[in-house]
Amino acid sequence: MTFVGLVTGGVFCQDMENLVVRYCQQETVVKFIVSDADGTEISSFNEVYYPNADNELIIAGLADLMASYLEGKKLSELFRPNQGWTEVDSFATLKLEFWQNGEKVDECSQVFYQANNRTGVYPSNYNYFLGRFRERMVFPEQVLFLSYIYRGQQLQAGIAYYQANGRSAYRTIELENTGMTTGKTCCHQYLPDDLANQCGVTVDELIYVEFKLVLDNNVIDYMKCTFDRGHHREKTAFLFKNLFGVPEMLVMTGVNRRTSELEASFSWMNRKYRKTSTDLTTSHTICTGYIDKETRESVKDAIRSDEVHLVEGTRLVDMVTVTDIDLSMETPQNAGQTAYITYRVSEKVQERFSRVAVRDGEIFDDTFDDSFE
Repeated sequence: MTFVGLVTGGVFCQDMENLVVRYCQQETVVKFIVSDADGTEISSFNEVYYPNADNELIIAGLADLMASYLEGKKLSELFRPNQGWTEVDSFATLKLEFWQNGEKVDECSQVFYQANNRTGVYPSNYNYFLGRFRERMVFPEQVLFLSYIYRGQQLQAGIAYYQANGRSAYRTIELENTGMTTGKTCCHQYLPDDLANQCGVTVDELIYVEFKLVLDNNVIDYMKCTFDRGHHREKTAFLFKNLFGVPEMLVMTGVNRRTSELEASFSWMNRKYRKTSTDLTTSHTICTGYIDKETRESVKDAIRSDEVHLVEGTRLVDMVTVTDIDLSMETPQNAGQTAYITYRVSEKVQERFSRVAVRDGEIFDDTFDDSFE
């Protein structure tokens, strides 16, 4: 047998084309064996294939098959703002055994890495950050995420900040990334406040942070995070898995419009007609504000993600379900792009109790609008 379509060194699953097995002239039982990143078998099953007129077996749908085995850890397990890095088993191996008349006649295998859409690159040569952004705007209270397939790279952070005399300064610090397994994905998350402390300043003095991947003393990739100092009255933070299945955060600063629907059911109980349940469902429609091309694609990643959570500071709150999106684009572009996303809290009980307390030592409580500052 000859195999056409296998990719040496692994493939991002949605880039996988049909596997063609040539020179097959009879009914063949194909045994699928899936193993995790540590080589442990996690699933196996058999399928019967018949050759076509060209004596070929066409094995299709491998991308969708392997995607189900590459979901990885849940976001609630990956979200650890006070932890330096987390290792993720982001690949799995599919082994195919070919049986004819009760005897094994051949076999092949393919390594799959996670990706929920086509990438056009090969993981064996991809030593860079797993994400769309090269430069982005972030907020001082936002958790910063970055991930990459570990192959011996060093991780650095170039931090630009204001000194006490008002002049700017730049400092490069080494970030810990030792003890990881080659070929697995490493996920980092940093608080801007912690990075500022390493420079002896407060988060308010930070200008930008430039994360760098270094291999053989050469900077091979970077991601620049510039801090947005605007006083946005509304900020909604989505935590989701991007196209590579690693955590990413998107903060939307547009208006948040809420509409509620009330459902109730009644029945006779003890000779009385009583309300037995009340379900208040609230839909949130948020605007991203003006966004660039990379953010537009990141919004699509959030829609495709199997998990989307709201984040408040360093706290993971409700899991949400995106129910609608209004995303349009004009080419050639003559205006800024915006997206409207409608979501609902996934839990049936959506309302939360809140009580605003007066802040110590201040005249105004949390209801005071200080957005004019």
